[in-house]
Amino acid sequence: TGAVIGWFPTYLRNDFGYSAVQAGFMSAMVSAALAVFSPVAGTISDRLAARTPVLLCGSLMSGICFTLFLLTKNPHLVLGAALLVGASMAFTIPVLMILVGERFVTSGAGLAVSMAGTAGQISSSLSGPIFGYALQATGTFNAVWGLALLCAFGRIPFLFWTRERKFHDANKE
Repeated sequence: TGAVIGWFPTYLRNDFGYSAVQAGFMSAMVSAALAVFSPVAGTISDRLAARTPVLLCGSLMSGICFTLFLLTKNPHLVLGAALLVGASMAFTIPVLMILVGERFVTSGAGLAVSMAGTAGQISSSLSGPIFGYALQATGTFNAVWGLALLCAFGRIPFLFWTRERKFHDANKE
């Protein structure tokens, strides 16, 4: 999903002819979707009393978005997919931090959450040069979106290995 924030404006300018201002505005809408959907994702995970289903949903939404980026050149679908990326980020980033904090509630939650945040920032930073190389080597954004799609779906198996503390277990300790 970091690929969208980093590369979406350039994609809109190169492939759709948007001006810098238009591309910047559309890119800002991704962040707006993240802000709007973060409380929604948190509420859903609280109501379910589980974090991994929400994380799975966010990963699937992200995969759908990158699939749309690969398959369509319709600017309206691309913009809709970008908004969905913002929602998918809301279903993954803050919910993951909650999951990590709850998982390590009695043994270093602060360190665990900060390490998860650091890993996320490093991954996001690496997406710039990696996706940039893919774009430069192939000359097409399909390489960028294809790599992002692999990342989105590649994280799903790890969600099935995640052991979640149940809310009542965490509250007893």
